[in-house]
Formats: sequence, structure tokens, C-alpha cells
Amino acid sequence: MRRFLDKVWIPIVLIIVGIVLCSLALVRPLQNLRTNTLDTVTVSSSFEQREELFNNSIETLVVNASLFESLNIYFTQDDQVKVESFGDHQDYSTSMINNKLVINGATDFCAQSLTIGICVTPKFKNVDIYLPESFSGSIEINGLVHNLNMDSEVSRNLEYFEINSLNTSMFIRNIDSLFDIKAMIVEMKTDNISGVISSNTFSSEIELENINLGLKLKLEGFSNKLTIHEGDNSFAHHFKLSGFSNSLNNRKSGYSESQIGNINHASSNSQLPSLIIDADGFSNDIIIAQ
Repeated sequence: MRRFLDKVWIPIVLIIVGIVLCSLALVRPLQNLRTNTLDTVTVSSSFEQREELFNNSIETLVVNASLFESLNIYFTQDDQVKVESFGDHQDYSTSMINNKLVINGATDFCAQSLTIGICVTPKFKNVDIYLPESFSGSIEINGLVHNLNMDSEVSRNLEYFEINSLNTSMFIRNIDSLFDIKAMIVEMKTDNISGVISSNTFSSEIELENINLGLKLKLEGFSNKLTIHEGDNSFAHHFKLSGFSNSLNNRKSGYSESQIGNINHASSNSQLPSLIIDADGFSNDIIIAQ
């Protein structure tokens, strides 16, 4: 029996070592990918400034980006929808049908694909979208977006927010929604958001500031790092880390746990906002900071 167990452990150890080596081998290509896709867009002679106004009420916004250095979404007191763009408009188009605004950075499949160095991708320095304060519908973003900024001066509810991208740095403020994030690499910073965040990425780094309402996060992928800035606030929380390598570090309370295998940690108080985290990546690192 002992010989049998010894033989069984050998392939298990080899599999684990193989997984670790493969993950290390992916680090350099991903670093190159991050560098190549986050290069700033160089302004060329083909770039032009364009402004469009839409008087229709809007319920859905869809952005099919080609390569946008910055995509900014703001909420204003104006009843009109305004779109300002600066870039190569050769394949650019907008349409408003049945209260759905669609912005296309490119018209052909090749230009909209996530391939790099194969297709000539129309580039934009920035695309700024100004939505009425009354907007509470859904937003869908697809394509290459280096920096995404969705900033609201006051707290507001959106029905749904979805992004499908390759490598994106995001900032979102004062939004309550169902967030669906699909990307290779994501860096996300938030200020006073609530609702549900579902993230399916290879690598994600998320920072949460000023959580005043309930928030639930479902993190999937290879590597997840989550930093929670509680400040003077406290939360009723439930952390479930079910990946291979898991780490939980509460710098406020001094509690720390790191291990191979699952971590479950919970505290309950019905008078406090709830924070629920379900992390199922290969590596999960949760930090609670001041």
C-alpha cells in the first residue's frame, strides 16, 4: 500500500511542478503584451476632431472600439447625448436605432479584431461620451481600450455594464450596477461602487475605495489581486478563496492567512454593508488596507 501511494504522489508532484513552470513561462510574454498594448497612440495627419449630438432618448450604449487610448464616459445635465472623438475616422461610424447608440471605431472584422501587428487598426487618441443624468440603461464595450474612465459626480444605478477587451486600465466612480468584465489583463480602480462584479481574466488587479453599500465580487482566471481600502469603515464580509495559492491579509486587524488550498473567512453584522468575495483563480491575493 505504501509503495502504491509513493508511486501515486510522483505524477502529482510532476503535474504541480509543470503547472508552476508553465505559469512562470507566461510571465514574460504577458509583460510584453502589456507594454505593447498600452503604448500611447501617436497623433498622425489622418486624425481629426469630431463632435456628434443625438437628441433621441438612449437606453443602451454599445462601443466597438478599434484602438482607443482613452474612452471616457460622463453624465451631464444636458438632455442630449454628445460624442467627441479625436482620431482616424476612416472606418468610424455611429448609429442610433430604437434608443440604442452604437459607436464603431472600425467597420471591417480585421480592424475590430484583437490581433496586433497583423491588421492595420484605426487609432483614436480619445473618445468622450456625455450621457444625460437620467440614463440608467446598459453599457457594452468591446475591443482595444487602453484607459476606460466612467465618472459620475453623484451615485447612480446602471442596469448592466460589460467590457470585452484585451488589456485595459479602468476607473469607475459612483456607480451601482452588474459589472461583467472579460479581458486578458485588467487594472481596475473604483470609488464608491456597489452591486455585483464578475471578472473573468488571466490577470486582474482591482482596488476598491469607499465602499458604502453592499458589493459582491466573483473573480475567475489565473491571477487575482484585490486591495480593499476600508478607511474608517468596517464591513460584514465573507471571503471564499478556492484557488491553488491563496492569501488573505487584513492589515487593519492584523489577521493574515496564506496557504495552498481553500480559505474561508467571514464576519457578520447586519448593521454594516456587506462585502462578499468569491475568488476562484489559480492565485488569489486579498489585502484589506486602511
